[in-house]
Amino acid sequence: MSASRRDALLFYLLTLSATAVGLWLFRNPDAASASPAPDPPASLEATPLMDGDYFPSLHAALTEARRSIVCVMYRVAYNPEKPRSLETILIEDLVAAHARGVRVEALFDANRTYWKESDAERRTLEKKNEEAIARLRQAGVPVFVDGLETVTHAKIVVIDDETVFVGSANWTGAALKDNHEANVRIRSREVAMKFLEALKKIERTPAR
Repeated sequence: MSASRRDALLFYLLTLSATAVGLWLFRNPDAASASPAPDPPASLEATPLMDGDYFPSLHAALTEARRSIVCVMYRVAYNPEKPRSLETILIEDLVAAHARGVRVEALFDANRTYWKESDAERRTLEKKNEEAIARLRQAGVPVFVDGLETVTHAKIVVIDDETVFVGSANWTGAALKDNHEANVRIRSREVAMKFLEALKKIERTPAR
């Protein structure tokens, strides 16, 4: 990764972190005088993945997964007529992992039209993830969609309870090939377990 791309990703992550902390302090004004923040994880390795760095790193990690994969995505695409497309390869990585005995679970956004004006319109589903869901269900992979009262905009994969891929990239051709996307790979069991604990709280129903 070039120095300019690395610096851009670092700036993005720092800005995102500062914004999140500022918003939390605004909503919790007494927090600054509360108990001190917990110590950072004892062991943590973070690798920035900008643009095209994301796919090969994630693809390799999914291929090497041995125990578990939890995938939570806002938007996933799948095209059986384009088996070499990056998004299709990632879905097939989940299928292959499931076939070799890895515990795989996928949670996708239901794609409701939340920007519409009326309540009825906001509960309409676009079902943009339908092809990927159908492929995973066909292979026997447990697949869920979130509830209709919120939007699951997360893009995160947790592998073997110790490796986390998180950032801005959906599993679509545009995100994986064309867009500027900022992601990070984190190797830390403590961080992975905290993410898994939080992800379990997302309301979900089996995809159909």
